[in-house]
Amino acid sequence: MLVGTGRHHYPADHAFDRQGDLACFTLELTYSGAMLRRCGRRRRLRVQPNDTLLLTPPGTAYSLRGQRPGIEIWLVFTPRHEFEDCLRWPVGSFGIPELRLPPSPLGRQITQAFEEAHQVMTSRLPRRQLLAENALERLLLLAARLRDEAAPARAEGIQRAVSAIHERFASPLSIAALATAAGLSASRFAHLFRQQTGVSPMRYLEGVRLEQAQAHLLRTDLPIKEIAALVGFDSAFYFSTRFRRRFGCPPRAWRRHPAPPAAESPRRVAAMAPAR
Repeated sequence: MLVGTGRHHYPADHAFDRQGDLACFTLELTYSGAMLRRCGRRRRLRVQPNDTLLLTPPGTAYSLRGQRPGIEIWLVFTPRHEFEDCLRWPVGSFGIPELRLPPSPLGRQITQAFEEAHQVMTSRLPRRQLLAENALERLLLLAARLRDEAAPARAEGIQRAVSAIHERFASPLSIAALATAAGLSASRFAHLFRQQTGVSPMRYLEGVRLEQAQAHLLRTDLPIKEIAALVGFDSAFYFSTRFRRRFGCPPRAWRRHPAPPAAESPRRVAAMAPAR
């Protein structure tokens, strides 16, 4: 669901700090100017406009400081679970997922879908929420295509580990066990896995478990504690904590309303988007 969007003309002395409590993804594209972006000890100066999409995951704190006046467009959203794979981008030098946009028809299609999502969402068109979300999901599919075309093929060993995670997610898998499945040392495996999937092995495993938990919440009336155990969590409390961090609300609340609670009122949701 598209929560909010904005187009910001920022001055050279622009400053913005985002706290780590936003339970949504943020997509950003800079059209002109330059900013220094900080996240922990990592930093990356964006100089070239229209060349990089940045994807900030939920719960990520960062700060922006203007270097030259410019324009930025941003989208804040919570994806449908079918689009989880589309958001597994390679992690850039800044420490968050990013995609370089090539000067090609595919790169231009991605930029156009980004602009369309913003323009429609801020228009007065009938059904603008649905139309904007259609443009957002088209953008995510195009971005996944770009990722797949640009990334090298996964090493056979990493693919075996990914398959093991999907087949045995309910089992107590460890880095050592997955590295053995991949036929690699634990350190080499962890490095290659993050390089090729964009996340650590344990983060990937947790994501699969939480997606499976969503399916149980939607399709069954099993108790939360039983679902937690079925998908591989030893503690129902820890499961609820991780579920809330990932999806913005506890499992029981998500079961009653299988979407972010704010989705009940588009206007109220839009107001939650961070001011830029």
